[in-house]
Amino acid sequence: MSIREAEDGKVLLKCWTGCGAAEIVNSLGLSLADLFPGDRRHLADHGTGPLRRPFDYRDALAGVAHEATVALLIVEAARTGRPLSDEDVQRLRQAEERIDAALRAAGGAR
Repeated sequence: MSIREAEDGKVLLKCWTGCGAAEIVNSLGLSLADLFPGDRRHLADHGTGPLRRPFDYRDALAGVAHEATVALLIVEAARTGRPLSDEDVQRLRQAEERIDAALRAAGGAR
C-alpha cells in the first residue's frame, strides 16, 4: 500500500492488491471525506457543523464487483472439482466482509 499527501492536503491511497479507497478508510475507522480535508465546508453560522463530501457509490460498487469476481473464481474452481483450501475459504470470508463493509458504507444495514 502507498499513502502520500498531495500538495493541496488530500491524502492519496493506492493498494497494490486491489483494495478500494472506501475499503481502506473503513478499515481504519475513517471515511472518504477524511482524505479531503480542504473540501469540507463548515456551516458554524447555521449550527449544523461540517458538511462531508457525498458518498461515492462508484467506489463501493467497484469494490463489490472485485470481491464478487474473487468469489466467482473460487466457486468455479470448486465446481470443477478442485478442493477448497483453507486459504480459499478465508478469502471467501474476506470477500463477504468487504461486501458487507461496502453496504454499511453506503448507508445500508445488514
